[in-house]
Amino acid sequence: TMSCPTPLAVQDKACPPIVSGNDVLISTHTGSGKTLAFLAPIAQTLLMNQDGGATSSSSNMAYPKAIVVAPGRELASQIVSVAQTLFEGTGLSVSLAIGGTPYSRNVERLRKRKPDLVVGTPGRIAELIIGRPGDKSGKLKISALQAIVLDEFDALLQYDAHKEPTVAIMQALDRQHSKGGSLQRVLCSATASDMMENEEGKKGISTTNIEDYLRPGYAHASVDESDLLVTSGGSSSDSSTQSTKSSSAIR
Repeated sequence: TMSCPTPLAVQDKACPPIVSGNDVLISTHTGSGKTLAFLAPIAQTLLMNQDGGATSSSSNMAYPKAIVVAPGRELASQIVSVAQTLFEGTGLSVSLAIGGTPYSRNVERLRKRKPDLVVGTPGRIAELIIGRPGDKSGKLKISALQAIVLDEFDALLQYDAHKEPTVAIMQALDRQHSKGGSLQRVLCSATASDMMENEEGKKGISTTNIEDYLRPGYAHASVDESDLLVTSGGSSSDSSTQSTKSSSAIR
């Protein structure tokens, strides 16, 4: 269930700018309610666009509308679990695309389900968007994409195994949508604030690197250790206890 009397701090700070269409940098720690902080407003935006006809009918039929890239299979699976619960009764759907599973099965599942949201690991998402060696193009079309989320982007951009496919994904999206275009970008990390304070040349991701992935005027949603955590209510994951306000917004 997703029951909590008020939204948690990160949700309260991140949801409004995401719904407004801004790029957002979310700096928060484990147990802060981060997953819903980006899933709920993105879902709300997708539903508003469907109802309001903000996109063309052909665009509404295309998929996916949003992609979440996570550095691990377990994290990606957890995000899908939260999304499935959140999407109940909305008509929105989600699919998982991770390494260690047959590529052809992933492709077939995407074609059949035509999900609004795809959550996956960087290597598999890169294969789907760009294609495998010998492919002329990827199997996952990104022309209708409205939002991309890099969860734990510090891990995605610092470790070589994740960095190469993540950079390739973002470059492909920039070619399709252009950096200053309408594609929304959300970056999440527990160490984002520390990265912002890094001086040029220090090991890690500098402010310049972060801003390479966000459009000008992005919002920074930051919480600290004094803010209420999901775990302080006796739960060990984002998916078990969440904000009623955030989830009810898309019903």
